[in-house]
Amino acid sequence: MLLSYTISDLFPDCRVGAEDVISGLSNGHDATGQRRTKNHLPYDHEDILEPEDAVSTERLAGAGRELPEQSLSLQIYEASLLANAGNVLQSGGSIPNVEVKDIFVSGNGTTVLFAECNVTSGGPVSCNVKRAVLAPGGEGYTINHIAGPWLYTSSSTAEGILLIDDTTLLVADSGNNVVKKVDIRTRDETNFTTGESLPKPLRLAKHPSEQVVFVSSVDRIYKVPLEYKTESIPQVLAGDSGQGYSDSTTGATVRFSMPRIGGRSISGNGSALYVADTSNHLIRQVNTSTGATRTLAGNRNGVYPWISRDGPPNMAKFSRPCGIAVTSDGCNLFVAEYDGGAIRWVTMKEPDGDVMEVKTVAVMRSDSNSSLSGSFTSLTLSDDDGYLFVGTNNFRLFKLEVKASVLHRCGAGSADNSSRSNHGGERAFWNKHKKWLIALIVIFGSVGCCCCCAAMGKMCDD
Repeated sequence: MLLSYTISDLFPDCRVGAEDVISGLSNGHDATGQRRTKNHLPYDHEDILEPEDAVSTERLAGAGRELPEQSLSLQIYEASLLANAGNVLQSGGSIPNVEVKDIFVSGNGTTVLFAECNVTSGGPVSCNVKRAVLAPGGEGYTINHIAGPWLYTSSSTAEGILLIDDTTLLVADSGNNVVKKVDIRTRDETNFTTGESLPKPLRLAKHPSEQVVFVSSVDRIYKVPLEYKTESIPQVLAGDSGQGYSDSTTGATVRFSMPRIGGRSISGNGSALYVADTSNHLIRQVNTSTGATRTLAGNRNGVYPWISRDGPPNMAKFSRPCGIAVTSDGCNLFVAEYDGGAIRWVTMKEPDGDVMEVKTVAVMRSDSNSSLSGSFTSLTLSDDDGYLFVGTNNFRLFKLEVKASVLHRCGAGSADNSSRSNHGGERAFWNKHKKWLIALIVIFGSVGCCCCCAAMGKMCDD
């Protein structure tokens, strides 16, 4: 059932954690209900020094800003591609200080796991992982608590989640410098990695065929076997100490600044890992074998690098991209922006190849003031590419239906969608009637040759 809704950020005097809002939850823990009193930058860890360059040291005026009373709504620009299928957290209302940090979808959107954090200032930050299960009739999701709570005193919190089997959940706990392993049946926790070997973890992705997990941190990407022992040293796939920016064919000389990956950020064959390089405002691609990294789309040049702009890859601009997912065929990327308040559609020339175009397909904007926007925090795809799930910084988890027929198809013989639509009828006609067409060509060719030969013979006789 399609659910229509409008986000209303009315910022009442007091808001509490999601545990007090969703009925039927039994965790018994609630976050502090204090109102936000200063700007909060959840995607720039305030206790981490960033490099001295024009991009990474910026403190954006719009990041984490407290909006006046405004009504924010999800506006879909490409209705042929996306349709609003509702809000997974519809019973939760709009909670300005609760962020959906990361999302993991199991199956085709019937089960959704999400990490949520109450980021109000003036008190500890409380984070939990919850599970939303679609009702048999598709009338809504039932939500229950499966991990946490964890309390933090800084802006570093639980940042990412990854379900690696039916019972085992990995949690990138940046605030405690650890990747936790949680049994969601018993809620028992152990350390998968520790800060000595992998500090400040942000997001996670699993290789589709190998028992390997990729973990992004503030300045690099690690490749960790699932049988990893905490006393071991994980492999650094790409990046090195210190945030910055550089592409390279050698993983050790690559530089990132707050890179984020996700459960659907790796190609179907596992060869390419897609990265939303948040503080560099870029989309990058990492070779999962060598660590070689290249920039696919985005432009760091200009006075205002955080302004979103559509267009070809070298001209497009992203505004703190924080969530990324690739379709199963490797031809489409979807990107969520924190400061831009936009969902971007990136089309590829060939599977896991170069980018053709960046296009804004949905935004979260004020109904009365187009300069005021909301913030997306995370994004992923269902297993069948049929649904996008996008989290926000005000406790919304959008579910968007993706029209498969409109998705870009790339590779040999399909350079772009327009040529495919313009010439699809001609190809279909040829495929259907090619036997008769070939026969006619042969017949007319033979007749033409006979006439030509007859004419030539007459000329020779003359």
